Amino acid sequence: MEWLDRFNDAMTYVEENLTGEITLEGAARRAACSAYHFQRMFSYAAEYVRRRRIAAAAMEPT
Repeated sequence: MEWLDRFNDAMTYVEENLTGEITLEGAARRAACSAYHFQRMFSYAAEYVRRRRIAAAAMEPT
């Protein structure tokens, strides 16, 4: 999955620059896509994680 490897490269860029400047363009460049497409991919991934966490929490015994 080449796109996943590129997305992971972008996440590495974010992690490496947590204390510095992080730009959408810089992350998109690491992901080898436009800023628009990176923003959409990131948004979908964040939404997926959020929904999975909610579903997992709903399944936990109280």
